[in-house]
Amino acid sequence: MANHAHPPEGTWTKEIAGGWKGISKQVGRIISHGVSEEDIFSYNFFQYGTPFIGSFCGKNYRIARNPLKNVFFDSDPHKNDDAMFEVTVWEGMESFATTQSEKVTEQFPFTPEGRLRAIAWIDEWVGGGREENPPGENK
Repeated sequence: MANHAHPPEGTWTKEIAGGWKGISKQVGRIISHGVSEEDIFSYNFFQYGTPFIGSFCGKNYRIARNPLKNVFFDSDPHKNDDAMFEVTVWEGMESFATTQSEKVTEQFPFTPEGRLRAIAWIDEWVGGGREENPPGENK
């Protein structure tokens, strides 16, 4: 028989299959329920030319340096002048390469600040009551 007791006060939870399961950890403060800076690899990770792919509650996102190129060991001080963070979001269970769902893509400057703007854009899309529309899209 499933445990229907409510979780301890102050934790974020979701009822799953008749029982309670926590979906985020308690850290002694109110927790944002979405994607945060701590969920995404550091700025330097993207200089290796590898995309970061994640998901939150059935909503997926991909962050990559555009162009997708390993420049970490490149000593050229201008190696990132024309680069951008390319962020794509989509819904469903399929991967980036195979999804039939509509993908929405946005570009941000390839800087540490641009990374933070990209994360905020993703967080707005996966949470904040925007389940139907991606950021910037008003219906």
